[in-house]
Amino acid sequence: MERYLLDTTVLIDLSRGIAGIRGRLAVLNRSGAELGVCAVNVAEFAAGVPNGQMPRWDEFLSEFLFWDITYETAARAGAYRYALRRRGTALQITDALVAAVAATRGAIILTDNVKHFLLIPDVQVQPLRT
Repeated sequence: MERYLLDTTVLIDLSRGIAGIRGRLAVLNRSGAELGVCAVNVAEFAAGVPNGQMPRWDEFLSEFLFWDITYETAARAGAYRYALRRRGTALQITDALVAAVAATRGAIILTDNVKHFLLIPDVQVQPLRT
């Protein structure tokens, strides 16, 4: 069974009703794929929601599995940042955590920001729009 970690770009596009996004996720869902989010995605999404409106979005976010950031995941994220920094590339902690959750869960990151994750060797990425 395939697993997909939905990056924040996917959540934002879904919330805005961007054409084709819900359909693409429905196809994945019908194929038996698991669709998940993590704390980073929820926090980044919530950061764009006006005060008092988050309860409205709770049902929307509850459509997806929630994958925790464990100690193992956090340590992996730190290792990604360290390795890339040693090669002269900066990796944001948020992207490192998302990548580590995906790697730990065996999930493919679905995103509009493919370039954020390309240098991480054990992470698979697919663009949101094909």
